[in-house]
Amino acid sequence: MQNMLRLKKSAVLILAWILALSSCALPQINRTPNSTFELTSKSYSEVKGEEMLSLENYKYLENAEKIPFDYDTREFNLKNAWWLSELSGISYLPNNEAASYFAAAGFSEVDFFSEESTQVYILSNDHGTILVFRGTEGKQTQAVLDWIADLGVALASNEYGAGKVHHGFQRVLNKVWDKIAEYFAKKDRTNRPLWITGHSLGAALATLAADRLEKAGANVVALYTFGSPRVANIPFQLAFNVAHYRLVNHLDIVTTVPYTMAKNYERSGSATINQILAQMSYIHIGQVKYIDELGTIHDELLREENGIDAQDVANMRRLTQKDINKIKESLQNADARTRDKIFDHKIKRYSINLWNGLIKTLVGMDGKEMK
Repeated sequence: MQNMLRLKKSAVLILAWILALSSCALPQINRTPNSTFELTSKSYSEVKGEEMLSLENYKYLENAEKIPFDYDTREFNLKNAWWLSELSGISYLPNNEAASYFAAAGFSEVDFFSEESTQVYILSNDHGTILVFRGTEGKQTQAVLDWIADLGVALASNEYGAGKVHHGFQRVLNKVWDKIAEYFAKKDRTNRPLWITGHSLGAALATLAADRLEKAGANVVALYTFGSPRVANIPFQLAFNVAHYRLVNHLDIVTTVPYTMAKNYERSGSATINQILAQMSYIHIGQVKYIDELGTIHDELLREENGIDAQDVANMRRLTQKDINKIKESLQNADARTRDKIFDHKIKRYSINLWNGLIKTLVGMDGKEMK
């Protein structure tokens, strides 16, 4: 009975998130060809999200020449976050179109590896290398949840290090890993500064790849992930040595699954039953960077992080799967207009909100550039 109440509570919470999306404002920017940036905001009633975020209307890396990628810092950098979100978005395009964007962005070498459902770009220039994992982005958030459920939610032993990881993510990465490892094994590539990024499935794969490459001796500067599901458990997290910035866009639903028993876990202090049980459960990796609906970046989630209690340990896998199914059911029962507005997980939504936050730091609110 308690489990049923818990599941109903989860469904109500998710449905509340969905309904909240129907009334929140959607920031939009107008980028002009001259040196002045202008920030505007329009609501759903004024602009249809599908039109604003369509590939036909969206220009990747527009004005990028004014805010070049910073290859000299390991610290979180808003410019780099925007760049990497754009590169992640470009990775979804047809290969020839993506290659044109990458070349125009200043990458003299573009390599592409593909094995079944796993695709990755390796972009290089004189300054460094960026590894971009293509994710899974459907028209509906439900498509991503279907994908997570289809891969399964069980933890498996990490084949390349400490802890346990999502067995499906590990299996998908393994399909292309030999090619990636061979690429970076060459002497002229081992010490080159390396950034790693990805969105959705690509974010999960990027996290596992960053851990493997760092332990193999690669010069991994930083990992930026967008809309990542949980990937591994606490022993993996404790052995993870890469600067990782995990970006979460407002109500992005994919960042809440698979569910965790580590809701009240703290890394310091004496062990508690929640800490012990958490080692058998999923936990997020990296430093969270939460993007609110206005593009402001916060160092903590401004929403409740879900979790399950210690008493649910006996039903961990079944409960996690049921929670995913309950979310999917809630989406199915929502009206079509509401479901069409659920795109906080979309990479272009990340890019737009990051751009809005970025130009707030570059220009005054009157639209004039700050000196």
